[in-house]
Amino acid sequence: MAVATDQVNFTTAFVDTTGYEELRKHIRESTEFTKELALILEERAEVEIGYAKLLNKLTAKANKVTKHKSGTLCAAWSILCGQFDTEATVHKSAAETIIKDIQKPLKKMAEQQAKSYKLFESPVDKAVKSLTDSRAELMKKKKSVYSKSKDSQALLSQASNTTNAKGKRLSVKEVSKAKGKSSKADEVVVKSEMEYMKQLLMSEKSRQDHEIALVEAASTVQKLEIERINQQKNLLNLYTQTIVNTTPKIKTFCDQINMALAAVQPEEDVIAIAKAKGKPPQPTYQLLMDAYQEDISNGMSMNERKTFTARHIKIIDEEIAKEERKKDDVSRNQKNSSTTSTHLQLMHSNDVINMLTASKYKLLASIAEMDGKQRPSCGMEQFMRINKDKQGTAVSTLHYPRTNAPEPKSTRNISAIPSLAIVTAAAVAPVAAAPVAAAPVAAAPGPPAAVAAGSVVAEKAAAPIPPAGAYAAPPPPPPPPGYQESETNKVLGQCTILYDYDATDDDQIDIKEGDVINLLEKGDDGWWKGEKEGRIGLFPASYAKQDTDKRDDDSSDDDDSDRV
Repeated sequence: MAVATDQVNFTTAFVDTTGYEELRKHIRESTEFTKELALILEERAEVEIGYAKLLNKLTAKANKVTKHKSGTLCAAWSILCGQFDTEATVHKSAAETIIKDIQKPLKKMAEQQAKSYKLFESPVDKAVKSLTDSRAELMKKKKSVYSKSKDSQALLSQASNTTNAKGKRLSVKEVSKAKGKSSKADEVVVKSEMEYMKQLLMSEKSRQDHEIALVEAASTVQKLEIERINQQKNLLNLYTQTIVNTTPKIKTFCDQINMALAAVQPEEDVIAIAKAKGKPPQPTYQLLMDAYQEDISNGMSMNERKTFTARHIKIIDEEIAKEERKKDDVSRNQKNSSTTSTHLQLMHSNDVINMLTASKYKLLASIAEMDGKQRPSCGMEQFMRINKDKQGTAVSTLHYPRTNAPEPKSTRNISAIPSLAIVTAAAVAPVAAAPVAAAPVAAAPGPPAAVAAGSVVAEKAAAPIPPAGAYAAPPPPPPPPGYQESETNKVLGQCTILYDYDATDDDQIDIKEGDVINLLEKGDDGWWKGEKEGRIGLFPASYAKQDTDKRDDDSSDDDDSDRV
């Protein structure tokens, strides 16, 4: 399918795998075209000697060569080839001039450009091999994670049983030994998962290097193509001058060619080639993280499944934060540079964030399904594909067209779902009638890493969830009855409101996005007290961002205040 855009060139028309193959095909055709023209001019010199008999035969052959060519340069060549019959009376001296000054340089140019074209193919071939090898290694890492996760679950099941296969009660030493093996197996799984994530990022880097190689190759070929057209234009102009100087009888014919030469525009020819033969750029698909715990058919308890899924999400969040910091650095540098390299770096940062965000969304959706709740919404969902290979292992991919891709904003594209902190705490220890924060996490049977993760997220469960993307925010939890205003309203600083919130109780205040509020008190329950336009009340802490702190020199009560 031809590219039909106003601003189009080789770097926009041949930047994916399909376009690159079309570009290589064009290069072979243009090289053969130049070689054929050199041969034709050689025969043309022979025709100068053999006169009209051979010229008539050459006319048919020349027309065949230029029949399916287009562009301003090919139009001039077509006129030349169609007028060979009129040159039967050209002198032998003209034939010598054609061989020496036109045919040989044209043939040499074809040979030189054939060598130049091979220079750009090597980096592309290396990039293709690197991409293939990287993705093959990624599959090995993923299979290793799955295998080790499965072994770890088997050891964990053995450690949780107090009796052996015969029903005999195990000794304390045997139970301790089984738990030790389970703990070591879990450490192996963690290490394997980190290697898997590292290889996933390396695979994405190989994909980006492959794309850069294609862009650079297309740019190099475009320069060579413009050079080829300009050189052929000059040689063709020399040919016409030779004919004019030989005999005035063919001046009319030369005038026709000169008119076509005046219309030769290398840039226009490049655009015409790109429009006729270029393919719309399609970014290669991205591989997503597939967690072993996502597959319900893999044998493990629901609590364990949630615990390990939360661990994956934490790893992804860390990688998203790293990539966003990297993107911010590139954005700041972009103010001093407008190169294509900076643009590609920003595009590739967006690709990485999109890939990680989609991977996190799959995990969040998996947790929602475990709880029997509705899956969250995400704009990337329509571009995600989940298939299985021959071994039945899930292979998730993201096909996100860049023309529709908004700038990633971490996981704010995902609509709000029940707090991940709550479901993770529930996975570590069953929730009783008491609040989540008071649940006996340490009493849960499970690996130490899982208990620690549950403790951290349990502390955050009381805080309300801010709005996610364009979706409505979930209502914050009601403030505790014992939360009262302090006798002295000391101003701790100011905070900026990030989201709208309408008060639901008399002791709360309405806040709007962009409001600047005096901060009077910070509660450990996720509620802050502030003053807005003379009114004092409560508002959700997660809906605001603190700007400044105003502290007394002898005050130490706010040292442990939460950060937004």
